[in-house]
Amino acid sequence: MFIESSDSAEDPKQIWKNKIHQIESLLLEADIFFHDVEGIGKYKKKLRTEMKFLTALKNLPINELKKYLDTSNITHLRDLLDVAKKRSCCAFYKSFAVLQRKSKREIDLIVDDGATWVKVVSRNVRGLAMDFIGASGSSNRSVIEQTQDYIEMAQIHLHFFKMPKIIFEFMHGVPDLLQYKLESFGIEVVGDMVDINEFVKLPVDFAPYYNDDICDNTVSSFLEQKCLKEEECVMDTVNLDISTVFALISSLTHGNGANYNYDSQLLNAQAALERTKPVLPPILKAIKDTKLIICRTAYDAVQSILSTVAGPEEIVRAKELFEKVEVVEDKLSEQAAKLKLTDKISQRSKIIFGSGDYYKAVTITANRHFVYAAAHQEMVDLSDANLPRTLLRTINCKQNAVRAVRFNVDGNYCISCGADKSVKLWNPYKGTLLKTYTGTGWEVLDAQGSSDNSMILVGGMDKQLTVFDVESGKIIRRWRGHNGQVNSVAFNEESTVAVSGCQDGVVRCFDIRDRNAPIQQMDEAKDAILTVDVNSHEIASGSADGSARTYSIRDGKMTDDKFIYFLGESVTSLHFSADGQCFLASTKDGFIRLIDKMNGQLLADYTGHVNTEYRVESCLLATDAHVVSGSEDAHLYIWNLIEMKILHKLPHPNSVVHSVSSHPKKPILLSSSTTNIFLWGLQKEEEDST
Repeated sequence: MFIESSDSAEDPKQIWKNKIHQIESLLLEADIFFHDVEGIGKYKKKLRTEMKFLTALKNLPINELKKYLDTSNITHLRDLLDVAKKRSCCAFYKSFAVLQRKSKREIDLIVDDGATWVKVVSRNVRGLAMDFIGASGSSNRSVIEQTQDYIEMAQIHLHFFKMPKIIFEFMHGVPDLLQYKLESFGIEVVGDMVDINEFVKLPVDFAPYYNDDICDNTVSSFLEQKCLKEEECVMDTVNLDISTVFALISSLTHGNGANYNYDSQLLNAQAALERTKPVLPPILKAIKDTKLIICRTAYDAVQSILSTVAGPEEIVRAKELFEKVEVVEDKLSEQAAKLKLTDKISQRSKIIFGSGDYYKAVTITANRHFVYAAAHQEMVDLSDANLPRTLLRTINCKQNAVRAVRFNVDGNYCISCGADKSVKLWNPYKGTLLKTYTGTGWEVLDAQGSSDNSMILVGGMDKQLTVFDVESGKIIRRWRGHNGQVNSVAFNEESTVAVSGCQDGVVRCFDIRDRNAPIQQMDEAKDAILTVDVNSHEIASGSADGSARTYSIRDGKMTDDKFIYFLGESVTSLHFSADGQCFLASTKDGFIRLIDKMNGQLLADYTGHVNTEYRVESCLLATDAHVVSGSEDAHLYIWNLIEMKILHKLPHPNSVVHSVSSHPKKPILLSSSTTNIFLWGLQKEEEDST
């Protein structure tokens, strides 16, 4: 196995060559061992992205090359393939829904024919230890938060109506306290356990292993159920759909049927596929020693088809099959009843699959369109209930005017930026001022907390980017060199890079570890940069020139020269969606647009609010199912994402509601207008906070 640390003593050019060779080797291994495995295309795409990135570094000076090589993901990709080979992987990067956020998360590896999920962790032990004691709310999700995601998904997406087993495999060691914590959740931990005290000095009162706050309701319910033993995951009832019945009785799947030359081009194509990959053996294996059922709708449809097109031998096989199958009445499980009919989800399919779910039977099917469409509906909560429309608290920040309000990374605190040159840290649920940060030269226009809650990044009219230490309140970094006010700021996910959007039309990136000039400058905009956002691998910027642009966070190059998203008017707010496939952009013509980032297509637009004069922000709620925006008519607006319908207008005492921030996980909002910030949520949130 390749060990990344061995590179440290080598020449950067040699390291670069080694990494290129490793990618070529991994691509070859992927084709040899997993060429027909689900998700292998995603894995190979990550390798090719890595290859493209490294190729672009070829002619860099040695000192710059080393810096970029340190960001390589090859170690993790190598680790992932090693574990996949060891555990007979059947799927890479499979997406499932997370119940609380109604968004997609990916499981690294699916093994044991779906009975086991594996998370591969390639971080070094020191990083894991620091993460464990310092920030369970990292924006790129700590191991504890990833565990909670896996547990939530496992509770919903059962394997033969039983929860999959979950394994976290640590490739380079695991701190002992972290291992104990994961095991208390029912997770199997694989890896060399190391004393956490070798890497960090624990505070005297530190006791996360016994802290109930970390173990939320999701994990608590999981602890009650515990992980099921693998031998208990037995499929005892199978629901047959129409396609499966005909696979079991068709002449094409029996005898020499696959070698017959049919008049129908479609049948010949099916026969060719049958010769390559016979469909009957896996079905017979799956239904062996199980109870077989078929719902009334499916049974009647089969009989109707048999009476029309079946041959004599197929009729005999059907009769023999149905002697072993129980015909049950149509029923819909609660989950299936919620599915909306679409071109992929017909009423008949809904009944057939819903009956299987109701009778707790696994449905064997070739109808992948239904499966994908149903899974997609499950991932997106289209409900308009439980929206944050109750005003829970109003806080007078006493900063002359609040220029922006931002939740911190875990939503427990918020930051307000003031016209009085101050930044304030609040507990918005209690209205408590925790700390005031001063030392900037002029009005503060934007701020963001770091992923470990240790730093606050701010920018403003003093033409500087400033970093405060949260605990001490001291300024620990300050970067000059902006040729105008800094309108927008952001951290990357690891909070190792600070990003600024400036009035001079330039997006700048600074290494948080040093005080030097920016490591990247993106100057394609023709006017002021008004807003920036960052996801795991991209920077998005919105400009007063009416355009939005996206850049690779690694090299600062535009991700696709074909797409400069021209939106017509000044882009005052821009945010990536949770899956990174879209972005939401507000413009100073009273429009909010949802744009497909891959092809530039307009997916939806939202109107009804007023935005013609000021920088008015918009955002997506944590579920990505609703759009929120301020307005110049003294209201906060909430739209349904899909229907583009205004659901609520939340009144404010002053005319311009310019800044909004959505809680990262819960239906809670912050808005700001003049000197006040406003906390919006559900009524129960108010009761909980008292």
